[in-house]
Amino acid sequence: YNLVKLRNIVAGMVTEVIHAYRNFLLARRGLEISRLSFERSQDLLEVNEILIKEGRAAKVEAIQAEADLANQELSYLEKENAVERARVRLLELLDIDRHAQIEPTEAVEVEAVDLQEEELLQLAWQNHSGYLQAQLSHEDTRTNLLVAKNQQLWQLDAQADYSITGHNSYLENELIAEASGKGDYYMGVALTIPFGDDSIARELLAAQVAH
Repeated sequence: YNLVKLRNIVAGMVTEVIHAYRNFLLARRGLEISRLSFERSQDLLEVNEILIKEGRAAKVEAIQAEADLANQELSYLEKENAVERARVRLLELLDIDRHAQIEPTEAVEVEAVDLQEEELLQLAWQNHSGYLQAQLSHEDTRTNLLVAKNQQLWQLDAQADYSITGHNSYLENELIAEASGKGDYYMGVALTIPFGDDSIARELLAAQVAH
């Protein structure tokens, strides 16, 4: 059970790191797109200013271009903050100094693999930590039920005992007596009947409910 919990913790950590890396990569891509949009807005504003000077465009178009440029600049700053947050989050998960600079790379290309549905389902069940924990829990409840049922049965125990006869204080004589087989022997049986014990009945009921 502890091994399954450990696998679940490790898998969760790996998954979280992968998601953090993907978010960092997406944030960097978003920043690049925002940068290109910001540059295009700057170019458009310059073009509009030239057209206005030449009398080929109205001044209102320059105002609109300036507003678009301001919006693009704001979006670019927001994307920069998003990249920084994603970078710090990834470094925290990797337990690396938050001032370290990292550069994401593209994911490795993987060729498609032809897998059958039954194989995929079997692989998923074999590695799903929640399913494995449920199986172990079910096995525990099954064992508890068997133990509770066993406690309802009569118990017959065999007992045996042996002791050296006499009160000789010399160890050598006692060892000789023991080696010769002299002494008192006792054998018997003990029968235990669970009668009138409500706790046993309650344990059985609880085990049946849990199972």
